[in-house]
Amino acid sequence: MRKDGMGLPLGLSIGVHVLVLVFLGLSLDFTDAPQMPQPQGEPITAKAVDSKVVEEQVKRIKAEQAAERKAEADRKQRLEQERQAEQKRIADLKRQRAQEEQAKVEAQKQAAEAKRIQAQEAKKAKELELERQKKLEEKKKAEEAAKAAEAKRQKEEAAAKAAEEKRKKEEAERKRKEEEARKKAEAEKKRKAEEARKKAEAEQQLADQMAAEAAARSKARQKQVLSEIDKYRALIIDTIQRNWVVDDSMRGKEAQVRIKLAPSGLVLDVQYVSGDRAIFESAQRAVWKAETLPVSSDPEVFAQMREINMTMKPQF
Repeated sequence: MRKDGMGLPLGLSIGVHVLVLVFLGLSLDFTDAPQMPQPQGEPITAKAVDSKVVEEQVKRIKAEQAAERKAEADRKQRLEQERQAEQKRIADLKRQRAQEEQAKVEAQKQAAEAKRIQAQEAKKAKELELERQKKLEEKKKAEEAAKAAEAKRQKEEAAAKAAEEKRKKEEAERKRKEEEARKKAEAEKKRKAEEARKKAEAEQQLADQMAAEAAARSKARQKQVLSEIDKYRALIIDTIQRNWVVDDSMRGKEAQVRIKLAPSGLVLDVQYVSGDRAIFESAQRAVWKAETLPVSSDPEVFAQMREINMTMKPQF
């Protein structure tokens, strides 16, 4: 910092104080010893002159001090302004440096980003090139495979054509043999069919004859069985009538009953079917009273008499 502004006023102030002190020293009388004041007019006048000079000097000194204080205040204000200007300059420099540093960092970031993008693009270009080469290689392999497949296809077609010709020949031969076998089998079938037909006709004639004979026997037997059944039915009715107690109130009435018999003729059950209920109950008592009814010893006849339905009508 500069000191010229402060040194000159300070030197002047010191010089003035020295001159005042010298003047005061010259104005004092140091030759005589101190004495009691005398009522003389001359010393009093000297003292008045000295006081005025001193007062003027004091005023002048105060004025100089005030001027010095103002000069010091101005100097301090100027120094403060210079300090603030210096601080502003330093702050501006710092801000400028910070901006420059930020710009530098930003430039470095942009350079790094550009480098990264360039590296990425180079990597991508390399990958694309590798992909292109790979596709070319795959295309080449595919073309070679297609050529190989075409050659294989042609070879297989030739083989298939030869195999088809062979198959057709074999198929024709097979059909010829099958046709021969079919004709032979058909002739054999016709022969066997004819033999079977003749045999069947002979067997049918024999069967018809046997059936006719069996039918005749069955008809005769059935007639015999029916005759036997009718006979035993009449015997059963006669037996029941003999054990049946009737009166005039039953005249013109009837009831249908079902009688179950054992092979020995023993009555097992008497069931109501329809008709007059009183007639049924009266006939039921007559059947239970008889206990045993006439039956055929022929199993075929008895089979149709095991359960026999009968119409019971009192006889007078």
